[in-house]
Amino acid sequence: MVNWSKSELEDFEKRYANDLKARKDEDKGAPVETGVPLYKVLAQEKPDAMNKLEKAWYDHLIRTTDYLIFSQALKLRMADKTWYTPDFFCLCPDGIVRIFETKGFFRDDAAVKLKTTAEMYSCFRFYLVKKAKGGAWDIKPIPPHKDPL
Repeated sequence: MVNWSKSELEDFEKRYANDLKARKDEDKGAPVETGVPLYKVLAQEKPDAMNKLEKAWYDHLIRTTDYLIFSQALKLRMADKTWYTPDFFCLCPDGIVRIFETKGFFRDDAAVKLKTTAEMYSCFRFYLVKKAKGGAWDIKPIPPHKDPL
């Protein structure tokens, strides 16, 4: 149960007025405008800390997938005082958890950390995402899994 103040509830209702109206229309049996479901909107708030590449990949994921996307919302423990925080943690309809790391350039220490984490947490699928020349996305699966999207 969420304990919101009256002003917090009013802010929420203003911000998501269209989604709340669609839900009421749906309950009445009226045709509903299509869009992103409210539960996805709430889970996928864009953090202010995203850089340009992360925002572009986030927008791409929203437009092209039906993944439930969490940005920088998970920390995976690698060792004592060593953590890996993925850029995007995605719950997918096929039951697979996909983790996307966006990089404009790749330092050696970041590559080792990503590969090591992928081996430690082999129950997840890890992908390195770069922006290729011409604006296309270059998506590379990180071993031990080699399955493309």
